Amino acid sequence: MPLKRTKGFGHLLEAVLAADASIVETLSKPDLVATVFAPDDYAFRVLLKDLKLTKKELLANKDLLTAVLSYHVIGAKVMKKDLKDVQVVQTLLPGNAGELKITTKTWRAGRQHTGHRKVYDVRLETTSGRKSVVTAADITVGRTAAEVAIGKKGAAVIHVVDRVLIPGDKFFNWSTWSTKP
Repeated sequence: MPLKRTKGFGHLLEAVLAADASIVETLSKPDLVATVFAPDDYAFRVLLKDLKLTKKELLANKDLLTAVLSYHVIGAKVMKKDLKDVQVVQTLLPGNAGELKITTKTWRAGRQHTGHRKVYDVRLETTSGRKSVVTAADITVGRTAAEVAIGKKGAAVIHVVDRVLIPGDKFFNWSTWSTKP
């Protein structure tokens, strides 16, 4: 997965580059097969406001960034259509703290919004209880569909999320919105 600046994802790139080098190595592997839940810049601004931190303070905490970014990656390529109604997946963050609950729902939206079209909704719930919504899905990076079809490895899919996913309470004390030492 090429690591390059993309409009709307500058904070994510800065976080990846500030984290432990293993994150960059993992995401840069040419044979990477993964699903990445990518928070946009707005999601990072919300997180910084909630935590009462500056971007500089957040980027200075390498251990925290590494854990949080690992929590955004699943070691398999999962397209939106492949998601089940309710499932718990293991992210690259090991152990129970690395579990992520995914729920999907198809519902018929009202005419004023979508003209009675079906809407497919994907929501994420972290082990810390924070919730996020997938705002854009199935952005494929790496290999082309033809290359994957003939068996070449190295394709990843990105789902854009509206919040930074935070695992458990190992790194945060959510009652006071402060980072733990």
